[in-house]
Amino acid sequence: STRGNLQKRSKVMQVSNLRCTLSSVPHTCRGAGARRLPSGNLAATIASVPSETIERLTRTATEHGPAAFWLEALPWVVKTCGATGGQVLVDLAAPMRRACGRIDESLLEAIQEWEADLLKLEDWMPLGGASLSRDPPVPAAMASADLPVAHIPIHVGHAVVGGLSLVFDATTLPGPGVIDLANALTQSLANVATLAAERYQLQRRLTQGNLLHEVSRAISSSLEVDDVLRFTTALASNALGAEASALVLIDHQTSELVFVIVHGAMTETLQGRRVGLADSVIARVARTGQPLIANDVRQETVFGVAAGELGHFAVRNVLCAPLQAKGETLGLLQVLNREGAGGFNTEDLEWLTALAGQAAVAIEN
Repeated sequence: STRGNLQKRSKVMQVSNLRCTLSSVPHTCRGAGARRLPSGNLAATIASVPSETIERLTRTATEHGPAAFWLEALPWVVKTCGATGGQVLVDLAAPMRRACGRIDESLLEAIQEWEADLLKLEDWMPLGGASLSRDPPVPAAMASADLPVAHIPIHVGHAVVGGLSLVFDATTLPGPGVIDLANALTQSLANVATLAAERYQLQRRLTQGNLLHEVSRAISSSLEVDDVLRFTTALASNALGAEASALVLIDHQTSELVFVIVHGAMTETLQGRRVGLADSVIARVARTGQPLIANDVRQETVFGVAAGELGHFAVRNVLCAPLQAKGETLGLLQVLNREGAGGFNTEDLEWLTALAGQAAVAIEN
């Protein structure tokens, strides 16, 4: 219930903060050929933004990341700014684009030229003897001199992470008011996306800390080690948003890895299976006692099992942590296939390593 109340308060704050930020933008769209916003009044335009829209976009940022957030936000930004079309470029390191509405070929060429300049920032280096700590030049929001297009860079702090181009009616050149509105709206949305992601990570760390406490309590209060280990293995994949997980022990007599407990999509395939300590992703963890993140294992041997033997389950990424007690590696705890586009990260690995430590205590006891 506490988490639910926090989520409700955060939603109210996101909508309120967005509207407060935008309220400082001039109420009219001045400049040659400029026109008023569709509502005729900026304050009315901001007040008319449905709370559900901000909540939906925030949820997208939380669950799928900033790139998905911007791809979904584009049609709404185009409509709010009174444009007829637009294109957004996000993630300069691995560019993603989306266009909506009407964009003539001549305008698309201008947009692509501007985006090409943004992409150059990814490879920017200071000239001469300038310090490498200097930030790259930051492009300003601008309108094309003779085309009905406005270009708005997307900032996160001092970094440019993308760009938004808005296309207007052919007879209208966007004036300063339109640029101000689009820029304020874009940067406010960038703040919403960033805060949503940070809030999610904080909430996730708190939740994972509580889960580790629950495992510790279960170990101290239960005499059934199998029940504790099944709970721990299921918890690993559920908490990290993965498709499957497994607890694997080393049989030192046969030099094999034994899949003792398997949870999720690969239960029937791997439960009870024995594989050798040959070169594979999980065998490296068993041999070295070092945790491992492998976010692209499509060309690797993961379990010492031929790909065809895994049925319809395609392993994309793996997170492994050793089960260690008194300096000895007993086995490992692994999680497979993070849901969504992203892979596992170091925070995931730190948490899984702590969870594996709890499981090792249960086994040792």
